[in-house]
Amino acid sequence: MFEWPIKRDEFQHRDLASEFRGYDDVLFSSYISYICSKTATRANSMQMRTPPGIASARNLDTLLSMNVTTRKVEHQVPLDLGSYTSSEAARLLKTSRRKITRWMRGYGYRRGSLTRRIEPLWMPQLHMVDEHLELGFRDLVELRFVKAFLDAGLDLLTVRNCLAYARECVADTHPFSTQRFQTDGRTIFLESLNAEGELAVLDLKKHQYEFRQVIKRTFKDLDLEGGSVVRWRPFKGKPSIILDPKRSFGQPITAEYGVPTVVLSEAVAAEGSIERAAHLYEVPGPVVRDAVEFEAGLAEV
Repeated sequence: MFEWPIKRDEFQHRDLASEFRGYDDVLFSSYISYICSKTATRANSMQMRTPPGIASARNLDTLLSMNVTTRKVEHQVPLDLGSYTSSEAARLLKTSRRKITRWMRGYGYRRGSLTRRIEPLWMPQLHMVDEHLELGFRDLVELRFVKAFLDAGLDLLTVRNCLAYARECVADTHPFSTQRFQTDGRTIFLESLNAEGELAVLDLKKHQYEFRQVIKRTFKDLDLEGGSVVRWRPFKGKPSIILDPKRSFGQPITAEYGVPTVVLSEAVAAEGSIERAAHLYEVPGPVVRDAVEFEAGLAEV
């Protein structure tokens, strides 16, 4: 049985071992954790049962020999940016993959004989891999704000204009996920409306209130350091589960123990109880329960 984090000397998959030469133990464990999350998530999205080897982490050879695409070393993701496919981002933000793709890759449409191109809201932190969209952690947080503003009743053009204006004011490519936007977001919003001549057509009092509430609510479970968001506590704001781009490529993990939430959730399903899964991973029962509830909440969307 593997301890967590997984040690290099416990890794027996010879075909891949050579690819990890030069990786220190922290990076090695982070990468394997990332693969666990990616593999289990892929199985869930295909409505397949995750193999017991993944659920219990008893057989990494089984996990890594599955025909699941993972990032090759030559396309290695920087350790501090996080990494999410459009499907993973949609799952975490509880929205559709189509919306994520339209917001981040842009789209075109025809009106009569004319074709118009709508540009992406911004350029992602990561390059596409094999023509597939890849997002960083701050992309994810920024999209969370976009979704929150749209859910509050603002239209996409207003959000786009606010984003562009905020980018200039904050001098950051991802302005919504900054401390400056937390403190000055309402002012930036009003100034962006004035610059675009939208003050006269909007219900200003209503939208000011909605905008202020979105900022307050969305920043509530975000941790800031050095002027920008560095961590998200996605399960009711509790500290037990986090997304941290410097750990496990930003996949949801238990904060203190580093085990991916999807792995714990699958372990409970495979082992038959929270108690057995908690014993297997040496993670407290309440933390395992949080992981199970968190994953169940994502699956409901």
